Amino acid sequence: PPVPVVATNLFNGWDEPSRLNGMQIVADDWVCTNATPVTDIHWWGSFIGWTETNLPPDLPLGFQINIWSDIPAGVNTPYSHPGIVLHTVFCPFTLLTNRFVGWDIDPRTPDCPAVEATFKWDCYLATNEWFYQSPGTNIYWISIAAMYPPFPPVTNPWGWKTRPRDPNNPAPD
Repeated sequence: PPVPVVATNLFNGWDEPSRLNGMQIVADDWVCTNATPVTDIHWWGSFIGWTETNLPPDLPLGFQINIWSDIPAGVNTPYSHPGIVLHTVFCPFTLLTNRFVGWDIDPRTPDCPAVEATFKWDCYLATNEWFYQSPGTNIYWISIAAMYPPFPPVTNPWGWKTRPRDPNNPAPD
């Protein structure tokens, strides 16, 4: 009989385009319980429609990373969302490390369309770029957006890896 495959490199998620220059920017919140600085940032994403384990030819120049304050649910919307930008860094593509880590499968589509290659990105900040969190318990938001040159059009734009909400995550949204 056939033997089931147990894959360790499939990700339950999809890509939301997150790009500067007129496109949407995607953010996520986290709960901080100590005042240690943010010294490095790690994230996952794909190039929409890209199914190879190598990087596509039309790469971003880098990624703009913003850390935002939190606006709690109920203040002006029924959900929490980013407030004001507290910190900005730019991670040039030439200083990033990245690697292919597997495939994403979009749980919103029951017919299981073609998968996209997923890459993990690492940005190690210079000391003067560290973000110092306030003491106590705080909620912050992080946005990561690809920066591309204005021309030519991008065939496979970068997308932030998004997944269904984990009800055990202490971040509200």
